[in-house]
Parts: sequence; structure tokens; C-alpha cells
Amino acid sequence: MKSMKNLASLSKAIRVFRSTDEIVQQLNSNPLLNNKNNLAFYNGAINSIITNKAFMNLWVDDKLIHKGFGIFDTLNIVNFSAYLLNKHLARFESSAKNLGLTLPFSLKDIEHIILSLAACTRLPNLAVRYWCSLGPGSLDTKITVRKN
Repeated sequence: MKSMKNLASLSKAIRVFRSTDEIVQQLNSNPLLNNKNNLAFYNGAINSIITNKAFMNLWVDDKLIHKGFGIFDTLNIVNFSAYLLNKHLARFESSAKNLGLTLPFSLKDIEHIILSLAACTRLPNLAVRYWCSLGPGSLDTKITVRKN
């Protein structure tokens, strides 16, 4: 069994942040977060598009993260046009139904979110990744699927 004395020496190497400003400063300066391909992120919890990479994240207890339970798709934007958007959305809806997932928004709303996200980048060509999961919850191993 580890003693608290041993843990105390370990904690000197691990920083403890108590303010949001410190956390944001450290996240913004982290080279791992400087991926130039991640330009914008839609956060459904606050219905907002985020461009600060420090806040482009999913909850650790999201079923997509810790159980791999969810769906995703990638839509190409070519010359400011969404390539086969309706087919992508139909497939996305079908995949959700096959897994017993309920989409959190209508397909029309998902289309609006995707196009708004793409527009905020101001780039003519890009790939937009989007996904759906059961959402956050507990870190237990049981999966409960909602009935459609």
C-alpha cells in the first residue's frame, strides 16, 4: 500500500489548477492542442460554435468516449458546397435508428449546425466530422439503449 508520504512527493510533479484562467492558459499553450485542422467545434450542451481549441472537447463519461457507443460521419465541403449532404444525413439518421439512438436534433437542425460550423471557418474546402452518442452519464460498463 502506498503511503501518503510517497504520494506527496509525486504531487510535486503534478500541477494543481484552481482557477479557470490558469486552466485555459495552460490548455491554449499546449502543443497537443495546436492542431491547425481543428477550426471549430459545435457544443450541443450550450448550443454554440467554439473556436478556442481549449474548449473543443467531449465529456470523459460520454458513451462515445468510454464505451465506443455512437455513430459518426464526415462531410466534405467542396468549393463552399456540402457534398451529398442529404445522403449523409439520411445515412446518419438510419445508423442512429439501427443502434437505438435518438438524434438530439431534427435533420434540418443538424444540417443548419453543420453548415453554420463550416461557414464560420470561411474555408472553401474542408471536412466536417459530426457524431451522436447516448451522451454523458456514469462511467459504469452497462449500456442502456433508449427505445425509439
